[in-house]
Amino acid sequence: MVFQEMSPRETISSFLLWYFIDCTSSLLSCGELSMETMKIVASCPSNEDEKNKLAKDKNCERYWKIFKHNCTEDPSTFQYHCVINGHRNKKIEVCAKKSSISGYCTEFSILGRKIKGNYGYDCTKFNPPCKINYNSTDAYLYKQCYNFSSEQGKVVVDGAGQFGAHIKIGVPVQLPVVEVFNTV
Repeated sequence: MVFQEMSPRETISSFLLWYFIDCTSSLLSCGELSMETMKIVASCPSNEDEKNKLAKDKNCERYWKIFKHNCTEDPSTFQYHCVINGHRNKKIEVCAKKSSISGYCTEFSILGRKIKGNYGYDCTKFNPPCKINYNSTDAYLYKQCYNFSSEQGKVVVDGAGQFGAHIKIGVPVQLPVVEVFNTV
């Protein structure tokens, strides 16, 4: 086999291509990895056995291993969820870092690319109520969170921050993406 000498430009290009192919998977953030696993579904599990079967089928740990996932040291914290979206009009199946939820329905924030409480949907007021604090992977226990009919006409603006905003209008609202730079 004969090797041809490469120009410096070809050498750099080849190195960068190799580096990109080899390292791209390790560059995925936790949120980006979750986005890769997100799927809109017709229903969420109604009991622990169904949840365990769906979690086994989704195999979130596999994604963590394949992508050299760097958002958590422990692959067992990157788990199956079936939750509502921020607009409370879809059910989403997703692998995401589990979180402690405080008295609200669990959502997957597409803008924030994470699991969080939907701060406009207080499940402690349901009958039966949710726990004040619960693990996000237990969202399936609070079936009223999946009931969209009680919130008809209310548009929820999904944001990356901790607090949701409610706007009572009949049309969806598109928010611009704003980047904030630390100047300190």
